Amino acid sequence: MQGDAASAKQMFVDTGGRILKDYQLIDDTAELLIDALLGTGLDRAVTGLFADAIAHVNKLLIPVLAIDIPSGLNADTGNIMGCAICADITITFIVLKKGLFTGLAADCCGTVIFSDLEVPNKIIQAISSKEQLLVPRQLTKRKASAHKGLFGHVLVVGGGVWLCRSRTFSS
Repeated sequence: MQGDAASAKQMFVDTGGRILKDYQLIDDTAELLIDALLGTGLDRAVTGLFADAIAHVNKLLIPVLAIDIPSGLNADTGNIMGCAICADITITFIVLKKGLFTGLAADCCGTVIFSDLEVPNKIIQAISSKEQLLVPRQLTKRKASAHKGLFGHVLVVGGGVWLCRSRTFSS
């Protein structure tokens, strides 16, 4: 490691952080697990030691914080790529990835927190896609006895290809 990564690693160690070379040494005594194993460029199924590590983490009873996207989740589709971390919180940066809100993302991301890192809008507009995250408006107050048919109708047409997998997040 060099530069900022080396400095951050050293600061982590200097403040009591432990770096484990074997994921099996991680147990429920930890206060928090930070997932930064795989990133947004994942384009194939997670296998081997990475899949084993993800399965181990998902069995633990400690909070998991994912950095940018939970490892194993496709940033474009929200599909699980073989297996994926089940995070309690995901902190994502620069732009909101559509894979955080589609497919099986709701089962993997937990609460999503966003920071644009103050990247200039000109740059963000150059990399943004056509998709938009729709945020619902505040609903009007209704009587407890109100019937759903009194407030209009909606037709939702949508689609996309995604695979439904079990809550164990493995294929």
